[in-house]
Amino acid sequence: MSEMRRQVSGAQALLLGLKALGIDYILGNVGTDYPPILGAYAQFQQEGRLGEDVPVPITVPHETVAMNMAYGYYLQSGRPAAVFVHTNVGTANALMSLINAERAQVPLLLFAGLAPATEQHSRTSKPGFIHWAQEMADQAGMVRESVKWHYHISGDNIAEIDLILARAYALALSAPAGPV
Repeated sequence: MSEMRRQVSGAQALLLGLKALGIDYILGNVGTDYPPILGAYAQFQQEGRLGEDVPVPITVPHETVAMNMAYGYYLQSGRPAAVFVHTNVGTANALMSLINAERAQVPLLLFAGLAPATEQHSRTSKPGFIHWAQEMADQAGMVRESVKWHYHISGDNIAEIDLILARAYALALSAPAGPV
């Protein structure tokens, strides 16, 4: 992890890492699983760093639309975009467009949130019924056949975020190109 990264949160490191790879846009329809990302964006906006140091966030009203925008962006620019979707139903909404991207060999980086792992003692704990309703036994299972690689980013491996993102980006662009 670079010297600059030691002073940032995991969410900030993720956004900085995506921009360092050349990801200019994050298309998303996020939910209760993204407060750290939203907080990081608020900090970067306050510092005037949106678009310069981190990808520009574009809020999209539906996951299918976000995925199709990433597909179209690649066709126009030759560069992949990142898509952030909500846990379970957001991932499911993205699935048909993910299959299309895989079949057409369109590289993109798909990030799907997860329900919090704890019930108490943390700002990110499950605060109520909604988070339990969003819990899935194998969320990655619904996308596994249409991605070249999937990986769970967590507090346990955030120190390696640059390596994780570099691998995802390289795999997305390597022939045959496709989503990760």
